[in-house]
Amino acid sequence: MNHPSESEEIRLNALLDDELDEEERAELLRRMSADPTLREAYWQLAVSRDLVAHAWDGIEPPEGSESRKKSPRAGQRAPLLAAAAVVLLAVGFLAGRMVALVPDMGGAGPVEMTQAADDKVVVHITESDPRNQRRALDRVDALLAAGKERVELVAQSRGLDLLRTDRSAAAKRVHRLLRDHAGLRVYACGNTLTRLQERGEEIELLDGTRRASSAEDHIVDRLQEGWSYIQA
Repeated sequence: MNHPSESEEIRLNALLDDELDEEERAELLRRMSADPTLREAYWQLAVSRDLVAHAWDGIEPPEGSESRKKSPRAGQRAPLLAAAAVVLLAVGFLAGRMVALVPDMGGAGPVEMTQAADDKVVVHITESDPRNQRRALDRVDALLAAGKERVELVAQSRGLDLLRTDRSAAAKRVHRLLRDHAGLRVYACGNTLTRLQERGEEIELLDGTRRASSAEDHIVDRLQEGWSYIQA
């Protein structure tokens, strides 16, 4: 594979950092749709960044450390540990391992994974700010433009806002992507929905949104089937 130029790598990093304006982002996505070198470079950058940024989320600092004093309460750590487990699965897979040991999330023993299916990718969003929503959809857009056969967007925790009719900053874009790409599916985390409904919130999701029993279970199932994983 040819490598992108230094200036192209800078622009790809700017896209990942959400530092391009709407016109620049649209132009770069158009170029990526026509240039397999740019698409592959973007994919590699996205995966590398995500694994480094999230592999240690939720890990307990040593006893007595300052960071431990500021660490989340036990009830808040559970989702972080679950997310870390998903990332550790992805790390093990990308390193070529066929079996990965993950923190206990209710199952027993190691999770066995098949060889990666390069054309199947799950994108996981857990934050609600518009920049994060846009970045997640940029990644979905790039993957679909790269010809991936199946792409799934899984929204969990605050990331569910992307798929809520009253809070999404990109509802029209989600609708367009679903309309134009038969291989795209979007899922809302069932556990998140249940928690919100128990608080008395009325949740209306965008048309085309499916409900997963839980984000963690859905993603782990996909990893077992050989899908690739990206944290948005």
